[in-house]
Amino acid sequence: MKISTEKTDNQQVNLTIEVNDEDMESHIEIACNKMSKKMNFPGFRKGKVPRSVLENSLGKQRLIQESLDTLIPDVVFKAVDKEKLEIVSTPVVSVESLDPKLEILAKVALIPIVNLSSYEKFKITQSKNKVGVKEINNVINQVRESQLTWIPVERTVKRGDSLIIDFEINSDDKIVTSQNKMEYIVDYGKDHIESIPGFSEKLIKMNIGDEKKFNLEFPDNFPDEKLRNKSGEFKVLVHEIKEKQLPELNDAFAKSLGEGIEDVKALKQKIKENLKLNSENEWNNRIIEDFIDQVIVASKFVVAPILIDQESESIVKRQKEYIESRKLDFDEYLKNSEKTYEGLLEESREAAEKNIHRSLVINEISLKENIEVEEKEVLEEIKSWEQSNNKNSKISKDQIEQNIRQSIKDRLIMDKILKLAKDRVVKSNDKQKK
Repeated sequence: MKISTEKTDNQQVNLTIEVNDEDMESHIEIACNKMSKKMNFPGFRKGKVPRSVLENSLGKQRLIQESLDTLIPDVVFKAVDKEKLEIVSTPVVSVESLDPKLEILAKVALIPIVNLSSYEKFKITQSKNKVGVKEINNVINQVRESQLTWIPVERTVKRGDSLIIDFEINSDDKIVTSQNKMEYIVDYGKDHIESIPGFSEKLIKMNIGDEKKFNLEFPDNFPDEKLRNKSGEFKVLVHEIKEKQLPELNDAFAKSLGEGIEDVKALKQKIKENLKLNSENEWNNRIIEDFIDQVIVASKFVVAPILIDQESESIVKRQKEYIESRKLDFDEYLKNSEKTYEGLLEESREAAEKNIHRSLVINEISLKENIEVEEKEVLEEIKSWEQSNNKNSKISKDQIEQNIRQSIKDRLIMDKILKLAKDRVVKSNDKQKK
């Protein structure tokens, strides 16, 4: 195996590897065994086809191609070891040539260089969110809204009503869509039939049995491209009108919520405590992020481009999984948003770089502050995990201990960063927002 090394200024090394016959031999044998079991050759049973027959029939280049799945990782990591490189991610590999010699290009990312900034003089001005009567009443109203009932009424339509309607949309003398006995909440500004702004407003003051025609324009982001910015004729027939009825705020309602709440006073106190806890947690998160952001801006990093590429791909992959989890087609999403996969990768590069910088800063702070995990805490966490999880888990005890140890270390690091951040909060600005 012949290796040519090109070192760059950004912690990336390009390895050009020329693979000799000796390095290929064992991998071609593996490939031949697999092909022998899959392919039919007259006169031979599956799995018993000699290599010479395969090579004469398919050609050596085909055998080499079939061997690449096992050969590439083997020779690449041997080359990395031989060159004594400390890499931090999976190499990016391409086959440059198969003939006359197999030549592989492997791009590898070395450990990033971090020049961590001093953070002793940093100042943080994040403030806690206010928890008062207004905030408590907002939560109470949300709880009441979650338990509302709909009551039939005989009056004209108002905002917030629930309707049963028939509707039909026409454009260019063709029916675009229609539906009978559909439930619709009149809440303009939030909910529009077929994403048509202005639909809800047209229903105000209609009565049961009323039929109405009106024109609206399809917006420029309408799902059907052919209808964008065109005018449509709408027909609506109202069958039923219901208004929301909220449960009365009294001790019986408070008690029905459970959690040991006996009356309205106790409910308000419980909500106040939860809001204060949420406010404290949100404040903690904000000052941590503010502190880390300041350290990132003031520090210097040298990161291999392929490391950023791989993080960009991870971001887009997570975005794709989220879209598909909502039963949406990813290709259709790209089409409707007028984007491409490559475009998403490019858009995500800034976030990818920040993610990497954030991880590097957290790691460097943990080293600087000598954050270590005590064995006693690990054992307590393992005991707790074993009590609350299936002891027949396929995960090995060693793996469990490793995961728990890392989890504890991550928590200790963030606790330390939180303390560092809190020590730097500007006291004059540590007031609740009004």
